[in-house]
Amino acid sequence: MSDSEAWTVKRLLEWTTDYFSKAGSSSSRLDAEILLAHVLDWPRINLYTGFDFQPNSDERAQYRSFIKHRAAGTPVAHLIGSKEFYSMDFLVNGDVLIPRPETEFAVVRSLDLMKTFEVNSEIQCLDLCTGSGAIGIALAAQEPRLKLTATDISRPALEVAKINVEKHNLSQRIRLIESDLFEALSSNDSFHVIVSNPPYIGTREKALLSREVVDFEPNIALFSGEDGRNCSLDILRGAPTYLVPGGWLVMESSPFIIDQLAAEIEQSDEYCSPVIERDLAGHKRILSAQKA
Repeated sequence: MSDSEAWTVKRLLEWTTDYFSKAGSSSSRLDAEILLAHVLDWPRINLYTGFDFQPNSDERAQYRSFIKHRAAGTPVAHLIGSKEFYSMDFLVNGDVLIPRPETEFAVVRSLDLMKTFEVNSEIQCLDLCTGSGAIGIALAAQEPRLKLTATDISRPALEVAKINVEKHNLSQRIRLIESDLFEALSSNDSFHVIVSNPPYIGTREKALLSREVVDFEPNIALFSGEDGRNCSLDILRGAPTYLVPGGWLVMESSPFIIDQLAAEIEQSDEYCSPVIERDLAGHKRILSAQKA
């Protein structure tokens, strides 16, 4: 980025896309656009109407810094400090898992199930392993009857969730609790829906993951035992104690273990038959089961 030709938006995007592609990025154009739009404080769509605009030297310097860190593996969400999820903006950093599009299916499934409860009734929901709070906040924003309890074992993650709850003006309807799953809950707590995106990757799969994931996202939010099932099994076995009769458990999971978790439910007399739903890529992703 040092020759005499003008560095317009169009040229910056083309150069960066090529650079990221050579660095092995599978989302080179998208990354380039998000970073440049953030630097310019523009909506991304404005980049296409502003191809001839020439960012100033300070903006180009910030963009160069972003390019350097992104090429070294830093996630785009960490560079700009936010991630869109369910058409909402969330603060993210290295203390929380970056929300993924497939997790939106857990939100959709939970909202559909909430519609089955009495129209005028308050709905109590528990979000386990809340992280940034994305799932619970999205649910509360969409379902006005919802009162949400969100737990996480990580205090730094809960600090991020607190900021996101306040950002979306939901402090009156969401309580945050530092807890290892159900541990800090009261025996009087009961919920219509328990939802979770728990750690579900096996430690034996760690070598298969990208450096971007392993080095920059909290391992406690990614891995759960050798085959990835430990946390999910604890949730499956603990949830019936806190579900109302007819209440639902909704969990995101991995295609590698979801059938085994469904079999665990089938063998339990505390649940009705499980339901498995696929994500947009066709992978088995969301597991749900109703308390018997």
